[in-house]
Amino acid sequence: MNALLQAPRAPHRHYLRRLAFALLIAVGAGAAASVLAHGPSGMAWHHGAGSSEDVGNHVAQMVQLLYADVDVSDAQKAQIDPLVQQAVADLAPLHSELHDSHANMLAVLGAETVDRTAIETMRIAHIRAMDQASQRITQLLEDIADVLTPAQRKALAEAIAQHHAAQP
Repeated sequence: MNALLQAPRAPHRHYLRRLAFALLIAVGAGAAASVLAHGPSGMAWHHGAGSSEDVGNHVAQMVQLLYADVDVSDAQKAQIDPLVQQAVADLAPLHSELHDSHANMLAVLGAETVDRTAIETMRIAHIRAMDQASQRITQLLEDIADVLTPAQRKALAEAIAQHHAAQP
């Protein structure tokens, strides 16, 4: 019966999207979340006080680790680095928007009466911004996947799986 409740396996053409999502977590969100969650400068950026340059530098460090795990050539690095830098720049305004949304939500929740319409409007805006970020990161990951060989993509997927297995 459980087998009937499970979702059918996605066709092979969706493999790249799943890989992109995994890369999103590992390279984009994982790298950014790591810097945001650890250390004073990371927390400052998370709370809006740090710079997008701080996050960009951390992402660059994480990408260097990725390069080592996947054995990326210098020519591939020269193609990937600008892609990552542009994505970080494109995503910086969304961070500000999400930070502002968080502050606005707290203000609404702290008011004398709760404005449910305002909360719903903010929720919709938050989902829109997260979708924009997801689309941009997916684009980045697809662009990176185009640069990597099938063997490198497989190694990357394995490295991500190991990283996630090691997380508490």
